[in-house]
Amino acid sequence: MATLLLNPEGNTIKALMNKEAIFSYNALLIHFLIWFLMTIVTYGTAVPAGLFLPSILLGCGLGRILTLFIATSSGVSSV
Repeated sequence: MATLLLNPEGNTIKALMNKEAIFSYNALLIHFLIWFLMTIVTYGTAVPAGLFLPSILLGCGLGRILTLFIATSSGVSSV
């Protein structure tokens, strides 16, 4: 959980793309929901906060959740 929320965005993307990193559903879901809510709030304000990096983080998190689901449902031991 700390890897996903306390590191800079670039390191978080690298961690999510790493095949050897192990994340639980809870950590990935909390990470996705926090970034989704923050992206919605910053998009609604008139502050130039950017949407490119948050959208990459959301895609990485959702992709990792889907990969974990497929791996556990098919019986594959490694993600």
